[in-house]
Amino acid sequence: MSLTASIIIPAYNASAFLHEAIASAQAQTVRDIEILVVDDCSTDGTWDLATSFAARDPRVIPLRRTRRGGPSAACNTGIECARGRWIAVLDADDLYLPERIERLVALGEERNADLIADNLLERDFDTGADLGLHFPEAILSREEPLSLAEMLRWDMPDLPGRARLGYVQPVKRREFLLRAGIRFAEDVEAGEDFLFYFECVARGGRFHLTPEAYYVYRLRRGSVSNRAASAPHYSAANRRMLTLARRLSDPGLLEALLQRQELLDYSSFVYLLEEGEVLRALSYVPCRSSTQLLARFRAVRSILAPPRVA
Repeated sequence: MSLTASIIIPAYNASAFLHEAIASAQAQTVRDIEILVVDDCSTDGTWDLATSFAARDPRVIPLRRTRRGGPSAACNTGIECARGRWIAVLDADDLYLPERIERLVALGEERNADLIADNLLERDFDTGADLGLHFPEAILSREEPLSLAEMLRWDMPDLPGRARLGYVQPVKRREFLLRAGIRFAEDVEAGEDFLFYFECVARGGRFHLTPEAYYVYRLRRGSVSNRAASAPHYSAANRRMLTLARRLSDPGLLEALLQRQELLDYSSFVYLLEEGEVLRALSYVPCRSSTQLLARFRAVRSILAPPRVA
């Protein structure tokens, strides 16, 4: 008989805080779980910490990668080894509230979901102060599964604030992932979570949301991704989604992805230009409009030769 859930904790040089993540997984009200701590070739005490937990609790299973691959590769290692009916990911610097697995699995079974995500409770890593919910509850208050168009609506680059659907951490039905053969893209360094969710839904997965918040997303100085530097990776992830969308014969979805691509390409263009990588920057200039092309070359000129100040 399979376990209820497998909790995957990808960890790299996380010895300063990994113990809190593992402890929050151990404290789940559902007891028939396994906790797969995947050490992605850490150079600190991460592996020793994981094995010390395993010595005291057989539910903790340390897995050590032999080659550094990043969070996606670590998650894929966990998926391959998981035995639970449901698979959950917990970032090494975040926490679960005790009832998270119990509540989300129950909702997932009730709604016949393949993925189900809760809200995020934001918390300051240093002070422990709660900062509120990541999403307004109204956004996640729905009974029906998400469509691809709705997913895009809540992960557009020009949305105000930092709330994006790509930040959620759904629990996933293992049988669906195995049947569909879906894994995290290991060659995409940012936007890989949303790409994974998009592919799940594109392949027939039912993605549900609940406004309740059981995932504690801790904002830690130095851990928040640099969205400017990440723009080329988000752009690459969106191109993968365009490839998937072209097989679905949905003109509206394709147009929304093309608009998203233009926004991401422009951010990539600006970032690379400011970094002095002019040739790489020009590869992100769109060819859909001569007006846009001219505007980009003017941007190049203004950055490379800014006007003199008297």
